[in-house]
Amino acid sequence: MTALAVTVLGEPIPQGSLRAVGRGRLVSDNTRLRPWRDTVAWHVQQTMRDLGMAGPLEGPLSLTATFVLPRPPSAPRSRWAPHKKPDGDKLLRALFDAVTAGGAWVDDAQVVTCAWSKVYPVPPAVPGVTFTVAPAVRGEQVAA
Repeated sequence: MTALAVTVLGEPIPQGSLRAVGRGRLVSDNTRLRPWRDTVAWHVQQTMRDLGMAGPLEGPLSLTATFVLPRPPSAPRSRWAPHKKPDGDKLLRALFDAVTAGGAWVDDAQVVTCAWSKVYPVPPAVPGVTFTVAPAVRGEQVAA
């Protein structure tokens, strides 16, 4: 099975809460979320096409992601990682939905292991996300 490695430049947008509009229609509270997810999905589709992948990955999968977030002007240069918002789980939710929309997997329930980090860019790096989706390795154990 093929591993899928994707890099998307641009500010990663977290998947926030939903709010009800009208008669039970739910919309995101962040207007920048949809364009970000569409961009990630497009990059997933292009990478799959470049690799000659005809369909989604099957079976248990592993995801590794690094979110490079813009450094706020108020952050001291000694701070190497954002230890405040956005939350990592909300960044992952947006990424999982975008990868699903891009067709890399059938359902994000296939992801059995996940490792992620969020950092500030080191010049000349720019904000974005780099992630890899690969078949999970049998035998990975979790302490019970």
